[in-house]
Amino acid sequence: MVRAMARHAKPTAAETAAPLETEVLIAGGGMVGLTLGVALADAGVGAVVVDAADPATVRAAAFDGRSSSIARGTQQLLGALGVWAEMAGEAEPILEIRVSDGRVGAGASRLFLHYDHRELDRAAPGPLGYIAENRVIRRALYARAGALETLTLLAPARVDRLDRGAASVEAVLADGRRIRARLAVGADGRTSPLREAAGIRAARWSYPQCSIVCTVAH
Repeated sequence: MVRAMARHAKPTAAETAAPLETEVLIAGGGMVGLTLGVALADAGVGAVVVDAADPATVRAAAFDGRSSSIARGTQQLLGALGVWAEMAGEAEPILEIRVSDGRVGAGASRLFLHYDHRELDRAAPGPLGYIAENRVIRRALYARAGALETLTLLAPARVDRLDRGAASVEAVLADGRRIRARLAVGADGRTSPLREAAGIRAARWSYPQCSIVCTVAH
């Protein structure tokens, strides 16, 4: 009888290397995850951000044509972190907001809500917020992240497994690299694998509605 012997591949250099040590590991380098990484590093806390997307791809104009609204408080936070200066020239202020209701075929209601930035703070009036394209926000975050010595961005890369210990966590990336941190943050999207693996439940429901998102040239 011939017995087949399984062959075990030799571990790669990444798998045998010592793990990268940091204070905080952030899985997900989108606008939320990267902002957190910048905030931590700006405060002197070491952070490693792991993102599956290639920075060159997500910064391209054709990647994401959407825009985001930035509340006044968020704009002030981005200013304190040194991010806002990079994007201010391409962000448009929100001076007024008008909210109305209506139904298809029935027209809009004559009742509406109106917000004016001049009523926000009479002593120091300013915009209610700003509108900026997502690619502009990402570009500013990448620029600031590259200037912070205590922030490491690994992209494209993906967390394959997260082992939790009593005082630390160790992430194993898809390419075999390991990262050891005191805290792990799951910022890897609405279907976050890290959240699911940790057993953190999320409430979900569907709205019976449709929406149209478009970019309008004035």
